[in-house]
Amino acid sequence: MKLIFDFDSTIITSETIELLTDICISNEDLPSIRSRVESITNKAMNGDLSFKDALKQRLEILSLKRDHIDQMKNKIKKYLSPSVNRHREFFKNNRKDIFVVSGGFTEIILEVSRDLELLDNQVFGNTLLFKGESVVGFDQTNPLCESGGKSTRVKSLNLKYPSTMIGDGFTDYEVKRDGQATYFAAYTENIHRKKVVELADFKVSSMDELLVIINKN
Repeated sequence: MKLIFDFDSTIITSETIELLTDICISNEDLPSIRSRVESITNKAMNGDLSFKDALKQRLEILSLKRDHIDQMKNKIKKYLSPSVNRHREFFKNNRKDIFVVSGGFTEIILEVSRDLELLDNQVFGNTLLFKGESVVGFDQTNPLCESGGKSTRVKSLNLKYPSTMIGDGFTDYEVKRDGQATYFAAYTENIHRKKVVELADFKVSSMDELLVIINKN
């Protein structure tokens, strides 16, 4: 079984873009800015806003600097989902069959995937673009910035079936819908999106539950 994991709110407990908000926004502005960022994230995760538009809008709000990204890279491992942390050996022992396909940012994801001893060439995310010390956008030629981009990326991997896409969002469901995964597991350890769960082949609230289902299939 090939396993394709989302990153934000799946392998880690939160959305990276929201964690970056906490780093780069001053305390007095944080509640209102965080609310705006979370609202955009939820619209995208529920399929009500294109992923590219959501990414553009959130980056425009935050005005990120290279230092913010470096701070996030230094902190990100502490946000590992508890059940993922418990099953480190599983990730290490099965890394040839494990892929990470995310709308998050590759340089941040790699901090965690390397900690789990996954293979760099099986980790895929978006790429931030810098001008000097400022983030000025993202690589718009990367399919992962587009709606349906996860399906496009997984298709390019030419994985042999069976496979399971594991994640919390509508973009993860799209991989199964578009015929690029055998199953879709809605991952609810960190957030329960009712609309996404209703589309799933099965719901799992932890790695423990996921492994039980995988062993049955």
